[in-house]
Amino acid sequence: MVPATASGVDEAAGYLRHWLTDPFLSAIPVVAAVVGTDRDGVLDPLAQAAALTRLGVGAVAVRHDRHVAGGVGISLPLLLPENRLAAAELAAQVLSAANTTGTTGTATGPSTGASTRARQGVAW
Repeated sequence: MVPATASGVDEAAGYLRHWLTDPFLSAIPVVAAVVGTDRDGVLDPLAQAAALTRLGVGAVAVRHDRHVAGGVGISLPLLLPENRLAAAELAAQVLSAANTTGTTGTATGPSTGASTRARQGVAW
């Protein structure tokens, strides 16, 4: 998650550049969600996601949404339509990255999402 602020995107870009040049980390795909932090934000999440994509990582823009900003459980019908599409795109990129890493994980029983992502080699 990257806030669509100047400092957030700049910090993420630096971190992702390092990620992509590190011999160990670069083998693990990364997908970033650039999130609009407020309705009147100066930076456009879509443009910032495009900038991160040019670095060579998957990135999806999620615009500011009053429903999500409220901090309560998310109800899909209350999300902005473009954010529902962004959520689907984010999920698709994560699954695609997980399926193209060449790792299959282990079948050791129930696990948390974090350990599943670690076995599959996906960072997000």
